[in-house]
Amino acid sequence: PPFLSLLLLLLLLLPLLSFILFYYYHYYAVDCVLGGSCILPCSFPPGGEVVLYWIQVATGNTIHYFYNNQDQVEQQDQHFRGRTSLFKDQISRGNASLRLTGGVKVQDEGKYECYISQDKTGVKSSFINLKVDAPVRKVDIRQLENRITCSSEGIYPEPTLTWTTKPPFNETLQNQTTVPQTEQQLYSISSFLVASAPGLDYSCTVSTRVKEAGSDEKDQISDHLSSSVCFQPTSVAQALKQRSAAGPQKVLQQASSGGSTTVRSS
Repeated sequence: PPFLSLLLLLLLLLPLLSFILFYYYHYYAVDCVLGGSCILPCSFPPGGEVVLYWIQVATGNTIHYFYNNQDQVEQQDQHFRGRTSLFKDQISRGNASLRLTGGVKVQDEGKYECYISQDKTGVKSSFINLKVDAPVRKVDIRQLENRITCSSEGIYPEPTLTWTTKPPFNETLQNQTTVPQTEQQLYSISSFLVASAPGLDYSCTVSTRVKEAGSDEKDQISDHLSSSVCFQPTSVAQALKQRSAAGPQKVLQQASSGGSTTVRSS
């Protein structure tokens, strides 16, 4: 029957169609660290004259334009002016990758298209999903009497904060957490709880995404710092005694790619 013949033909052509789509419409994911430089990959079959566009998909703006063997900076979006460059000595070998410098910004996050037109082989597009990361670098934990506060700042994307105890506490740890965002679109996170049980290590962990190349999987980045900070929350007199002996608060700091800190109640 004609229908079965057509279906069989499509099945036979499917591997070829998949190859063509993969070859001419590549998709990449790139992670860039805030304030650093980044390379957006793009390649094409070498040979013949080439016209190369890099386009920010969300805005449709041209962020880099290469034609007649030279950059056409007059058509470049102002936000990217002076921040992009090609590997000029490698274009003839099929390398159209874009170098983004001048400090990667949160506003740079998003999808980009590498559009290539050649007089011999036609048109090819690659799409790159750029994600910006400002990792957790420091976690502060503070204790004032029986109130414990944990905080971190300068993070992107939005982080999460978790409290745990050692040994595990049977009841849910009641805490209040806020996650404000700055004008630079970076996040700060702060959380506090009231220690209600003696003999516990209170641990605070601030996490954000960790991505592998080509994926969107999320993992926790966390290091650990322990310290014994004893306090007596059972009475006002004991709290005042502690404050006079140890000062109004204890501060622990951890510098790392992520972080958790611990205080111990007695």
